[in-house]
Amino acid sequence: FVFQTTPAQAAGRCLDLFKAPVQHAFSNDPVAQLMLWEQTSNQTRWYKPTEPVQLGYTEIPADKVVVRTETYTPEIIHSFFKTETLSHVRWMNHPLNRSQKVPYTKVLEQGHKQAFFSASRSMFTTINNSLFSFKLPTDYPHPGAAAQPDKADLNNDSIISMRRSKHIRDYDARFGSAENLYVLTEVISVASKLGNAFSVRDLRPLQDGNYYLPAFSIPYAGREIAKLNNAHYSEFWKEHYGANLGKAKAQLLLRYGLQMKTPNAQNWLIQLDKNMAPTGRIYMRDVADSNYVDFVADHNGSIDLIQADRKVNFSTGKMLRPNWENSAWQMDEGKVFDIVLHSWGAAHDAAYVKTIKDSLKLEAEITTIKELETFLKTPAGGDALYMYDSARRRSHLLSQGNAA
Repeated sequence: FVFQTTPAQAAGRCLDLFKAPVQHAFSNDPVAQLMLWEQTSNQTRWYKPTEPVQLGYTEIPADKVVVRTETYTPEIIHSFFKTETLSHVRWMNHPLNRSQKVPYTKVLEQGHKQAFFSASRSMFTTINNSLFSFKLPTDYPHPGAAAQPDKADLNNDSIISMRRSKHIRDYDARFGSAENLYVLTEVISVASKLGNAFSVRDLRPLQDGNYYLPAFSIPYAGREIAKLNNAHYSEFWKEHYGANLGKAKAQLLLRYGLQMKTPNAQNWLIQLDKNMAPTGRIYMRDVADSNYVDFVADHNGSIDLIQADRKVNFSTGKMLRPNWENSAWQMDEGKVFDIVLHSWGAAHDAAYVKTIKDSLKLEAEITTIKELETFLKTPAGGDALYMYDSARRRSHLLSQGNAA
């Protein structure tokens, strides 16, 4: 993709992308642009076809599956998966899967849904012009690449993703959204009683007219975006990826008691406005990759949730691990020099520490993640976390009283 002019001077309503191949869409369609970045603005070995594919489904008796929904699950999702008589549920089949661990692979498919590949195993599609992604089990996430058998089992993943999504949705409904972070959540999961499952992620927030750059595309599209913003490439992304991602990870920890286990670049989307200027907001996907940090969650109102995880042996974090290394993984292969990645990482870590210190009003001399972790594990650190949570809840109650 080559920018001809400022890309989104007229970016309003998304085009009906799924009626034509992605490469035929205009550059001022933000959803089409996201697809192009996902599929081709990456290392060549991870390229995906830009043409639509048929996502097959099999209708399974309702008593053979467990369907998990929440109050926020949109009606269009309920309607898509359940037949009119409610006697059957649609089981989606990844087009590349060969694993027998996935049930119903040899059952005759009853229908198809047009979809597009993402950079991972998830498949993009629309339902009534609303954008969603289906995270489906498959041993072949990438066409032509080697098998990845561990990707063919999503049973636990589907449970965790719905738990985390409910926690995040409930929190945001009560306290409002974060300044730098928005978490894309799952709205339904379908689990077969034979084993295995899949889930659906709500991508409608990405249809707001803004652009969303996957962080793994920075080495390939980032220079042109910096140029459009009249900025030096390394300094531009030091601020708008490195530092802003550090802030987003800090807010993920303080608001929800969570951190990503492997915060790879593909899990972060950078919001750009209609003129390709970063807004400062980072969108996170793949909530199933998160776990609670026990010494934070025990003090910030998440104690019941972390105890529920412990009962079923879901892992909990014992350390602060914002893991910049994961978020810069393979960027050097896109000709981002180590010295540049190091400067971005330093900005990331500094913003992470500063955001937590400022939020908790810590006056102690803390400059590193390890020093911050050590302090938060002390009684004084626990008190600071508790006071932060209490102040947040008091502010919420006060705002409710004023509204009344």
